[in-house]
Amino acid sequence: MRQVALCAAVLALLAGCDQQPASPAQPSAASPPPAAPAAVATAPPAPTLEDWKKALASTYTEKPRPPTKGEKLEDGVSEFVACFDTEPAVDGKCKNLMFGKRDAFRKLTHFTPGGSMLQSIVRDPYLRTYIAVRDCQPANYFMAPQFWGESWIFMNRLGVLVDGELVLDRDFESARVERDTHGRGVFEQHHFIATDAERTAMDKLLTAKQLAVRLTGTKGYVPVDRKDLPKLQEDARVMQLVFNKIEAATKDKRPPGGCGT
Repeated sequence: MRQVALCAAVLALLAGCDQQPASPAQPSAASPPPAAPAAVATAPPAPTLEDWKKALASTYTEKPRPPTKGEKLEDGVSEFVACFDTEPAVDGKCKNLMFGKRDAFRKLTHFTPGGSMLQSIVRDPYLRTYIAVRDCQPANYFMAPQFWGESWIFMNRLGVLVDGELVLDRDFESARVERDTHGRGVFEQHHFIATDAERTAMDKLLTAKQLAVRLTGTKGYVPVDRKDLPKLQEDARVMQLVFNKIEAATKDKRPPGGCGT
């Protein structure tokens, strides 16, 4: 019996030796700090009416134009001379001049080149052009064929021929044409916004060697006098420069929702 008890004690001791003491807990590795949140790009503030006005004003220098003798401006209307030269002229003369007119009630500014301004006074057939800019809106390139004569031609079409090619052919038979009498004569005029293709056609006048402009109506047609064609070409040159300059300066400064115009 003592042997049995001894064997049991030995076996118990051997069994105890097989059990290894628990390893001490190892400290866990330090967790990396949380990553900083990615920076969110802040959108620039939307342009305002003041931003747009500054952009437009940056394209030209302005001088007031006093009313001519007998001329009376309406309330809210101001007139000025705008020079769109990039650098001051050596001789002091502006090479890219426009006559400006601002109507505060309509929030509208017109820029008219010299030839077209003159022909609005001189009563000859002509193709007048001008730029109209409503606040916070893209500029519009306007054409306004005008007829002065002794009797109506009921003008309904404009054609421009450059070096034998008909580059512009605008039919406005179904559009509104302004008609009026002046003294012993009559006056007809139609205003329209030029398309991209029509603006491109007018740019061709800059290099034209031969140019002809015709105003057609149901009672006949009349050409723009040859003596006035150089003025028309100069108008086209200044119109191209000023239109592009205004658009480049203001296109990114228009408030997304407009400015209440």
